[in-house]
Amino acid sequence: MTTGPTIALGCAVTWALALILWRKVGAGVPARALNFFKNGFSLILLIPTLLMIEGFSWPSISSSDLAIILLSGAGGIGIADGLYLWALELIGPSRLAIIDCLYTPTVVLFSWLVLGEELTPFRILGGLLVLLAALAVSVEKSTQAAHKSQIVKGGIICAIAIMIMSLGIVGLKPVFSRVPLFWIVTLRLAVGTLVSLLGILISPQRVNIFRKLVSASGRSYLVLASFCGTYLSMVLWVSGFKYNDASVAAVLTQTSTVLTVILAALFLDERLDVRKLFAVGTSMLGVLILSMD
Repeated sequence: MTTGPTIALGCAVTWALALILWRKVGAGVPARALNFFKNGFSLILLIPTLLMIEGFSWPSISSSDLAIILLSGAGGIGIADGLYLWALELIGPSRLAIIDCLYTPTVVLFSWLVLGEELTPFRILGGLLVLLAALAVSVEKSTQAAHKSQIVKGGIICAIAIMIMSLGIVGLKPVFSRVPLFWIVTLRLAVGTLVSLLGILISPQRVNIFRKLVSASGRSYLVLASFCGTYLSMVLWVSGFKYNDASVAAVLTQTSTVLTVILAALFLDERLDVRKLFAVGTSMLGVLILSMD
């Protein structure tokens, strides 16, 4: 296997592993606390990485491009990631990973609405298949009304997070040709860290939130999840984007869905039933069709 596909698959592996590790951090740690920690911890690692790769000189960035980058980071990292981790707490990593496949068709949809890209039959079919998979895993039989309500709530929160992430990425698309990738990633993460911190500070429960973060029983899992899921996965995503065609990178990184479902069954004792297997297969088929166009 050549370098490009290996890097993209590495991104999928690290993201799937991170979802399992975040789940093992321990109950009671608010999603906004997890979001702030992962962002701040990864930013500390990413800044020296940026300087080693791009150098110490500030790049030429127009005020409009800078505004787009900062808005993308505020929404896509500061807000959407917090919602994403909240959804993880509600529905678990295997369901979350399947609903996460909505990301690809949502990007296609926003690219059509915002950038005027063509909405072809392949893209429509692929998007519908992914949507079918998300519905299959979100609406399942349960004897407990509270459990069903929690799954639906988590699915809606995850979908909202993905929409915010997708819009942020689509808005960034023209900026990629004008600003170095690692500067984009670092600036987005910096403002995302600030927004996630502000989300805690404006809460009446801010002292309790920080206390729960500090006293978390799975602090080692928290550090490893942040390293894998934000810093390492982000660096691999950037590298995969550079060394692969976009369609190839999308399919390879989306294999995190299958890996997450398998890892959740192995290490978290999540049930691997026919409904989930159907959803995994349908979602991956949809992503593959989207990449064929």
